[in-house]
Amino acid sequence: MLLQHDPKKRPSSSELLESSHLPAKVEDEYLKETMRAISNPNAPYYSRLMTTLFKHNMDPHRDHTFEFNATHDFSHRLSQTYLRLSDVFARSFRRHAAVEFTPPLFLPRINALDGYESVRLIDRDGNIILVPFDLTVPFARWAARHVSGTMKRWCIGRVYRQNPVGGQPQFQVHASFDIVRTVKTSVYDAEVVNVAVEALGKNVV
Repeated sequence: MLLQHDPKKRPSSSELLESSHLPAKVEDEYLKETMRAISNPNAPYYSRLMTTLFKHNMDPHRDHTFEFNATHDFSHRLSQTYLRLSDVFARSFRRHAAVEFTPPLFLPRINALDGYESVRLIDRDGNIILVPFDLTVPFARWAARHVSGTMKRWCIGRVYRQNPVGGQPQFQVHASFDIVRTVKTSVYDAEVVNVAVEALGKNVV
């Protein structure tokens, strides 16, 4: 290319730098090798990379702002309202013979949630895990493996969203009433609607 007699046919300096004809920078090679090692759990240095990653200390400035934009201001009125709402929902759920059950907190990575603001963490073995984005998916995963008949359950708990500024995840309190069934019928669908009407029809504020 550079031996062309006509200068117009030779690549410019910028074109030459952007081409694949020049050897890669040493830093780029290190980065590519590190990325290959991290993406392959069977790589020889994978465990050492994970160990080094978890030895990282929190920057003092990040530590000071870790809860920024994540926590809610506490108030006695809000706390009392939450307790009354929880009591109303729990009584409605129990009235329909549902049992309180909270499935395991963490989930493995689920591709269907990739488009959502789900909170993803990494454990010491390099596995991607999720904290609850809602109360339904963790229970559905558990029920698919452990429930063979009909089950009614309820749960009131926190769900989490990724904090746009990083740090402590944002959370919301959700209530869930679920029915696992083996027979396709609209009776259970009507019961879920009835439970929602009962719970939301109470004036607790």
